[in-house]
Amino acid sequence: MAHGRWPYPNDISPDASPMSSQDLEDKNYVVIQHATNVVQGNLTVIHGEPRSQQKQRPRRERKPKKPITESTKPLNQDQKEGISKRVGDDWKRLGRRLGFDNALLEQWELEKKPDYTELNYHIITNWEQEKDREATCATLAEILYKKLGRGDLADLLAD
Repeated sequence: MAHGRWPYPNDISPDASPMSSQDLEDKNYVVIQHATNVVQGNLTVIHGEPRSQQKQRPRRERKPKKPITESTKPLNQDQKEGISKRVGDDWKRLGRRLGFDNALLEQWELEKKPDYTELNYHIITNWEQEKDREATCATLAEILYKKLGRGDLADLLAD
């Protein structure tokens, strides 16, 4: 490699400061360019598109097949596990609707990653602890359907 030449010419802006291969061996760097490319360590390059350029698929509301429960009972183990397995990409929206801020949700994600079922279970369990008697099947069913459009998950709480 020529002195002064950036080690990843196709991935990094030519305006960036040149680094020698010795610089990369001595230290770990994370370089972010326009939030599209991330260089981690001395060889890993991960490509992606900025979120604004990603195609956002419209969220499809899933209507419940059963009447929304009015049960004031707390969630049972099977209900919590069933919802946790099926939340999928909606985990962060669910966490926000249950009253948790983004920083806390991201912290929990780092702790539980890559097991999102466990993350979802953790979110629901913490909501139950915080809301105590308000954390009922009916309350969660209403949030799942009316706030998230996930009637399929609300069905898991039906009587």
